[in-house]
Amino acid sequence: MKRFLFLISPLICLLSLLANEAASQDSVNLSSPSRTIATYTKHIGGDQYELSLAGKCFNTGDQDKNESLAWELKQVLDAKGLVLRPAELPSDSAYLDTVTQKHHYVIFPEELPQISLQRQNGRWYFSEETVKAVPKLHNTIFPFGSDFLVNIFPESSQKKFLGLRLWQYFGFICIIALSLLIYFGLLHLLTYLVHRYSSLFETKREYAILRSIIKPFSGFLILFLIRFLLPVLQLSASLNLYFVTTFDVLQPLIAVLAVYRSIDMCDLYLKGLAEKTESTLDDQLVPLLRKILKVVVIIIGGLFILQNLNFNITTWLTGISIGGLAFALAAQDTIKNFFGSLMIFVDRPFQIGDWINFDGTDGTVEEVGFRSTRVRTFANSVVSIPNGRIADMKVDNLGLRKYRRFYTEIALPFHTPPHLIEAYIEGLRDYVRQQPNTRKDFFEIHLNSMTDHS
Repeated sequence: MKRFLFLISPLICLLSLLANEAASQDSVNLSSPSRTIATYTKHIGGDQYELSLAGKCFNTGDQDKNESLAWELKQVLDAKGLVLRPAELPSDSAYLDTVTQKHHYVIFPEELPQISLQRQNGRWYFSEETVKAVPKLHNTIFPFGSDFLVNIFPESSQKKFLGLRLWQYFGFICIIALSLLIYFGLLHLLTYLVHRYSSLFETKREYAILRSIIKPFSGFLILFLIRFLLPVLQLSASLNLYFVTTFDVLQPLIAVLAVYRSIDMCDLYLKGLAEKTESTLDDQLVPLLRKILKVVVIIIGGLFILQNLNFNITTWLTGISIGGLAFALAAQDTIKNFFGSLMIFVDRPFQIGDWINFDGTDGTVEEVGFRSTRVRTFANSVVSIPNGRIADMKVDNLGLRKYRRFYTEIALPFHTPPHLIEAYIEGLRDYVRQQPNTRKDFFEIHLNSMTDHS
């Protein structure tokens, strides 16, 4: 019996090895891009990692290096919130890239174009470009090492609670506390510096605007800090996706807010320059320029946010251009008023402060905006006229007159002798000639008419 067991033991070991090899081959399917990613995610996606099998998706010739690359790639993808979905990848074993005409597939062309698959000897492996890029990406995301935070806490913190390990909760609290500490410290420091040098500002408005910029500026830096430190928590890709999306929305939003408020500071500076010029055209352009810049900043910020949310901006803009005609027809009055305002600035029929007469209404120009011009009437009311109408109507600019005509009638009694009337008229003419601000070459003083009383 012993001799029999001795003889069949090698056979049993051989069969066991063959069975394990067959199971390994069944677990590793690299026949297509979809199968390769399915193999990779199967062996590295859960709590129990099989790096030896996940590493087979790499073809460097060194098993230890393959396993290291497989683990580092997982950490990079998790940190960036990128989820591998095998079902969305090509299942054709002979897949050909239409651009390069090679058996090559880029998994995340927008987020990580360095990560790709290529066909080698009939199997799909992670490409040589990926092999070179993964260590660089890992060092960039984890400059202090991926286990930096893990080594700080004791082994007891490895226990799980609600899907996360205890050290991840502690680490998140530490990151938030550190960020808040730096935020309030930076806010206090910048506020102190602005207050200390407040004497350099010409007006209190400049001081107030600068203080309003400090908060969004500090908030932007803190969001950048949290985003930089968050990967050390080694959260899952699905959870990191929510954080990455939040940061992709908040960071451009806060940056837009800071730039939006900075425009008010530029507006004050341009107003100071405009006040030094004789023309009031600058006074009209500065408010209009401020409004244009704010609209442009909001539009650009919105496009950045949409792009970060993976909206196809090119297709969206194409759709806008197609619907532009319908929009133009619906908003033709608004567009007409906008171009009317441009014609006012180019043709300059009046300026701020001019006394104008239009459509039987007199008043002083107070503001020229995108849509309308505001005129302060002599009844102290404000009339808003669409710029499109002003461009088409007759505008009498009384403010450009060199002289103002003065017309009046003076009554003389019937019993006034003719020679006194002539002397009186000549005396009025001499009085006009002696005044320094009257027109000497054209004025009329005559005996005009005789009424029933004078």
